[in-house]
Amino acid sequence: MAAALTAPGSTAAGAPDLPGLTGGQDRAWRAALCGAPGPRWMHNLPGHWELLDRTGELLAYVPPQRPPGDAEAAKALARTTYVQSPYVGWCVYPGDELHHVPEARRRWAARGLDLAGWLARRWRLPEAIVLGGTGWSTTLHAPDLAAALPAVIDTARGRWPGSVLALRNIEPDRQPDLAQAVRDTGGVLWPARVMHHYDGGQAPWQAHSAHREDLRLIRRKGLAARWTSRLPDGRHDTVLELYRQVYLERHNPLNPQYTRQWLDTADAHGQLAWLGLHAADDDRLLAFAAVHTRHGVMTVPMVGHDLAQPRDLGLYRQLCVHLFEAARQHGGLFNYSSGTGHFKRLRGSRPVLECTALWAPERSLARAPLWRGLERLAERARGPLLAAPF
Repeated sequence: MAAALTAPGSTAAGAPDLPGLTGGQDRAWRAALCGAPGPRWMHNLPGHWELLDRTGELLAYVPPQRPPGDAEAAKALARTTYVQSPYVGWCVYPGDELHHVPEARRRWAARGLDLAGWLARRWRLPEAIVLGGTGWSTTLHAPDLAAALPAVIDTARGRWPGSVLALRNIEPDRQPDLAQAVRDTGGVLWPARVMHHYDGGQAPWQAHSAHREDLRLIRRKGLAARWTSRLPDGRHDTVLELYRQVYLERHNPLNPQYTRQWLDTADAHGQLAWLGLHAADDDRLLAFAAVHTRHGVMTVPMVGHDLAQPRDLGLYRQLCVHLFEAARQHGGLFNYSSGTGHFKRLRGSRPVLECTALWAPERSLARAPLWRGLERLAERARGPLLAAPF
């Protein structure tokens, strides 16, 4: 067990070593996901997972295959969580965020999304088979996936010959072999999100004034911080409520709408370490973060805090101080996902472009000028995306 987190003015009993998952834990987790339909795991997951091969090393998410003209099926596909639907991530979720776009550009942005949605539906992107993901917003791929990818794509094409195939969470700068394997197998890489990375060994946040302000906040108002390897009894509903307030109400209901069964099963298979911030007077859970580590990379797939608390309590800022300390102890890469980009840059993050790979149903289409033109357009968008304040 690692030393407890020691941010001034707080306690953090039992900070974990975050060693990552064993192969057996991972395989058992994937097998469990295949044992129940999607709505048992997330309220906005209408399809199901299947094992892609007998080794249990890779999953495929299979959405409902929409019959032509079925309006209800189309509606369900359009409200699928974005982490299992490239169509929603590119064409639906951004439409919900247009109120952030300056009014002068909003109409053109809406027209662009309408055109993108029309093209995506023509290519049957809403029914794409999503390879590799297990419901986290950031899937941490195995280092040997690049070598295995040709066999993976051949297997998936044989099972779903008429479907677009997708693979999320590829970072070409960090995973050049995987990006090249995508191209070699006829796929294209399309920008998905701007991620924020920290080198835990270098602890870059320590050099930034915003982090020092966060430390001063903890000295003044720090809450009791505790780490656990499993959620204590009675905390599950509170965690889901705090997550709902932040991810589903403040941000977007197209984020994963996790169920109690999801939390129980993730805990049973050692998927998460839990950080909780508790009120000193009555031990209420006011904020939490769930940490997932795999292949030497640390991520935070779930965060929540009580939006009814005073803003100057800085619950999210307090969580970040403890997460940064966990990243320093972990010593590897801390992938702090996308969103709140300005906040993370002020604390020393390095923006990294994440892409989703797509394979067309037929190799002839994969070689078509329009399909290849998508990748050239994506490359031109790289610079503006990395410079954007999100």
